[in-house]
Amino acid sequence: MPLVVTIMRGSIRKKLNLIPLTPFHRWTIYSPLSLQQAESYLSMRVGERGRFRWCFRKSASPFEGKVSQRGFNIERAISYRNSFLPLIFGRFVQDRDHVRVEIFAMLHPSVLLFGLIVLVFIFSIFHAAVNWNAIPIILAFGCPVYLMIQIAFVYELNRAKKFLNEIFVVNIK
Repeated sequence: MPLVVTIMRGSIRKKLNLIPLTPFHRWTIYSPLSLQQAESYLSMRVGERGRFRWCFRKSASPFEGKVSQRGFNIERAISYRNSFLPLIFGRFVQDRDHVRVEIFAMLHPSVLLFGLIVLVFIFSIFHAAVNWNAIPIILAFGCPVYLMIQIAFVYELNRAKKFLNEIFVVNIK
C-alpha cells in the first residue's frame, strides 16, 4: 500500500503518494451502485482476453479480462510488450446501500522472479569480487534496477486506478 504523507502549510493540506516498497497494492472503492450495476458497468468497459497477445492489434476496450458477479481479473489491453502491467484482481462486496470493490494489484510473478534474480546476481558478483566494503557499489547497481521496476509498476497502477475510479465513482448518474 503506498504511503500517504500529509503536509500542512498554513491552511493548505497536500497529500503525496509515495512509491510503495513492494510491487503489490491493495485498495478499496466504495460505490453507490448495486452489485449488478457494478458488474455490468465494468463488463461493458472490459473486453475479452485475447488468445494471441503478441499480435499488433488495437483493442476496442482499454482493459481485458474476466468479470463476474463475484469479482474480476483484468489487465490493460495493449498492442505492444510491457512486462510491468499490473495484474488486477477484485471482488464485489454488497453492503447495505453501496458496493465495496476490494482490489489487489501485483506484478506478474515471472517479472517478480526475474527482478529478484537480477538483484541476487548483482549482489553475488560484487560480493564474490570484493569484501563487505563494497555495499555502496552493490547499492549503486541494485537500486536502479529496483527503482525501474517500482516506477514502471506505479505508473501502470495509476492508470488502472483512474480507469476503475471512472467506472465506480465518477460516471454515476
